[in-house]
Amino acid sequence: MKILKWLGISLVVLGGALGLLYVAMAERVEVVVVHTRDAAGDHPTRVWVVDDAGAAWLRTGADNSSWLPRVRANPAVDLERGGATRAFGAAVVEDAATVARIDELTLAKYGWSEQLLRALSGAGRRHVAIRLDPR
Repeated sequence: MKILKWLGISLVVLGGALGLLYVAMAERVEVVVVHTRDAAGDHPTRVWVVDDAGAAWLRTGADNSSWLPRVRANPAVDLERGGATRAFGAAVVEDAATVARIDELTLAKYGWSEQLLRALSGAGRRHVAIRLDPR
């Protein structure tokens, strides 16, 4: 019985440590908030952002994103960045060359945090890039 108790405590501690690592990893470089909307209202989501060719770009996993379906249904989004909120039209871009470019920029900006995220999410995860066009 004692072993099960210690095993349970160890799992809770490990889970907490992984949670803290994730927060430290995700928040150590620039994080923005994208606001998507649906019939239920506004949905703020914290995401990473990169800049390329005069546009801000977001990226997400195509298979497990909670906010990508809302962007597809309603591309009018707001972005909180650097203390200001601006309105954008979100253009989902799935061509391999563009997604690879945004992946490279994300890796360059977020470094080990991005490497760890890639390792945890597994090889072959399909990403999409989202270009933000000012409205």
